[in-house]
Amino acid sequence: MILDLRIKKLSAKSYQPKASEGFSTIELLIYIAVFVFISVGLVDLITVLNTGWNRSRVETEVNQNLRYATNIISSDIKNADSVATPENGASGSTLDINVAGDSHKYFISGITLQKQVNTDTPVDITTDSVKVTELNFSTFVTQAESNASIYATTTQFYIKMEYNSDNQGFQYVQEATTTAALR
Repeated sequence: MILDLRIKKLSAKSYQPKASEGFSTIELLIYIAVFVFISVGLVDLITVLNTGWNRSRVETEVNQNLRYATNIISSDIKNADSVATPENGASGSTLDINVAGDSHKYFISGITLQKQVNTDTPVDITTDSVKVTELNFSTFVTQAESNASIYATTTQFYIKMEYNSDNQGFQYVQEATTTAALR
């Protein structure tokens, strides 16, 4: 029996948990608080990066459409033989020029800038991701001071575009004014 008591005492001591093993409740709460703080920071960082990427994409889309439209119109004006609409000193939302015997018209249809050659089906110049909100053409014919028989025709145009979205985070507006002269 004496032997049995000693074994029981030893086994009871060997199963007692030591104070250094495991986490206390306070330590566990501190670890959870640190984890939550780091997690919230990472979520905020991802949100900021995503917002910046979306903003960059929106600005790029509008700027590319605007640049493409101004390049196409300027190139056609430079190659034009004459301007039919708007007349000298007038302005309007439609440009009708004659290029190598063909009529080239630029106008807004809905939210899209379009070009029509002769009676062909109009072609979209801008994509559906942008809205063309303003378009104005002005034509000026000036007479050369040195020779009264020489005239210069210049067309100035203004385009205003915005990203096609109702989401406030995607609002971006850009505009351009360009002048081109017939050669």
